[in-house]
Amino acid sequence: HRFEWSFVGSGAYYLRTVWWEKMWRFNAPGKRRAAIVRDKVTLGAAAAALFAVTGVVAGLADGWVAALWTPVKLWVVPFLIFVHVIGWTVYVHHVSPEIRWWSKKEWSQFKGQMDSTTIMRIPRLVNRLWLHNIMVHVPHHVDARIPFHQLPKAATAIAAAFPETVRTIRLSLREYLRATRTCKLYDFEAGRWLPYSAARA
Repeated sequence: HRFEWSFVGSGAYYLRTVWWEKMWRFNAPGKRRAAIVRDKVTLGAAAAALFAVTGVVAGLADGWVAALWTPVKLWVVPFLIFVHVIGWTVYVHHVSPEIRWWSKKEWSQFKGQMDSTTIMRIPRLVNRLWLHNIMVHVPHHVDARIPFHQLPKAATAIAAAFPETVRTIRLSLREYLRATRTCKLYDFEAGRWLPYSAARA
């Protein structure tokens, strides 16, 4: 927990909790189970085949060190970079001293989609061209079918309808480090984030 909730741990948290537990190990109920298992087997087989072919080709060309290292640098390293970027992106949208989490008893669709996420202010060109407007995150939660290019317009409409609820934060290293220092444990009764030191007190 300490590593995953540190300033460098969001990728590890996403890899274990989201990708492994909720995607790869997820057992779908009922009718969809067979299709999901088939998809996992197909994806796993394709990944193993790509890894093996890359290793064999590199090994034939450059020896056993290349056979081991080439699949790692072509497949494992980019995957881990992706996992870290997506883990960090999820973290900055959902974890901040100003973002409230809700117990199951208190949770509602509105609270979950509007109160528990934020819009991050970053340079528009970076957000649009590189991140496909995902930093304009509240509309994505309200309706995931909204196309990326329409998220800013949807955010403006949502903010006009709910000005007291929509939260906008300027993305900065300082804010991120403040969140990773403060947001370690959540006190649902008090409705606030606590550092580890508060749990020991």
